[in-house]
Amino acid sequence: GAFVAAFTNGGTDTTDILIEGNPALEGFEPRRGTEVLQQNDVELLVAPGYRARITIVNDILIPDSEQFFSESLNRATFTPAEGKVVERLQPDENCVQAEYWEIAVGEDESELIGWCFTVS
Repeated sequence: GAFVAAFTNGGTDTTDILIEGNPALEGFEPRRGTEVLQQNDVELLVAPGYRARITIVNDILIPDSEQFFSESLNRATFTPAEGKVVERLQPDENCVQAEYWEIAVGEDESELIGWCFTVS
């Protein structure tokens, strides 16, 4: 599949070049420039007709069994919790990678997006 990775770093600009102009992506949480708690959800929101999964949190591969994709919300979510590969987000900077694809085209043509945020 195609490889498109772009990592964002600090700043409080609410316009995100990774999302602007990309018809597949609606947003991601936590947003860059925000501070969140260690148990905060990590999410990628995609447009209707797309699927997504959170693939990596802080260099740790996230198994499909530990995340959820909501068909009605078009949202891939990973929640750190006891017993999961990531029990809590680490203090300071955290980086996430997710993949997304158009359902009609298939997962083999997925693209990647990455972003970083801060945990207080």
